[in-house]
Amino acid sequence: MCSSDLLSLVAIACGSTETPNTQATDDPVGAADSRLSEVVQAGDFAEDHSDYASYWHAGVAEISRFALTQSRYGQPREGDAIFVFVTEPFLPDAQVKHEQSDGAADVPVLKLNATRTFLTGIYPYNLMTSSFVPTDGSPSLKVSATVTEWCGMAFAQLNRRGGQVEADLRSYFQSEGDRDFTMDDVPFEDALWQEIRRDPSALPTGELRLVPAMHALRLYHDELRPYEAQAELQEDGERSLYTLRYAALGRSLVVEFETAFPHAIISFEETQGGETTRGVRTHSIMDAYWGHNRNDDAYLRSALGL
Repeated sequence: MCSSDLLSLVAIACGSTETPNTQATDDPVGAADSRLSEVVQAGDFAEDHSDYASYWHAGVAEISRFALTQSRYGQPREGDAIFVFVTEPFLPDAQVKHEQSDGAADVPVLKLNATRTFLTGIYPYNLMTSSFVPTDGSPSLKVSATVTEWCGMAFAQLNRRGGQVEADLRSYFQSEGDRDFTMDDVPFEDALWQEIRRDPSALPTGELRLVPAMHALRLYHDELRPYEAQAELQEDGERSLYTLRYAALGRSLVVEFETAFPHAIISFEETQGGETTRGVRTHSIMDAYWGHNRNDDAYLRSALGL
């Protein structure tokens, strides 16, 4: 390396105050930046769509990014959590999205796709939970979750049918194996997020029995079944807190959300096994993301801090 190159590197490493000229006449990045001003922020959208029907049935999804500090193997891991809330038609018997014009009766659901990505040393973790809750507030119909990392994959799904819950568990762990079984017709923790967004006053409180978050059961290798919990709802002006505590698991969940509609999630905190995980919302937009799948749509990730 020549001396001029070395001096340039030293200047950069030491925080040189000179700003390089990155402007160009034909600058695709600059063009993308100008388009970012057209992205609809969720807060602005809520001002013009102040009720459930207009906010959630406008043909767009609410996409929020949370700065994630995920505790794993006794250490905090920085990453991203993404919450995608969107309504869609759902076939209650087949329990899949209704995509065909076949005249079948469906129900509108508020779906949440919640993802987490973080690194543990050399290898990545990718978590995703999908939950489907009818918009009329009736019990959640389905939850599925995956945990993938370089060692392997685990998948679990719950379907509410015929007065019971059908459970499927697939895992590369010998102790968990592949199982198909049923359990009592109980609520799902993973569906409480939609209840917060619909009507927080309807959240269950006091003593209850429910299936904990699917990702947590898989990360800590706890049995997939209902557990006893204590739930509490606290309103503190513009912000409210919903807390779940499972004595048998040593697990707690605290969700902070805006008291006023659309009851946007502000942060969440999970504690289990002496580890604490926290997510804090940094960005939230409204977008029909399914139509933005071209390479030149990648600029929209900047609107989410990604």
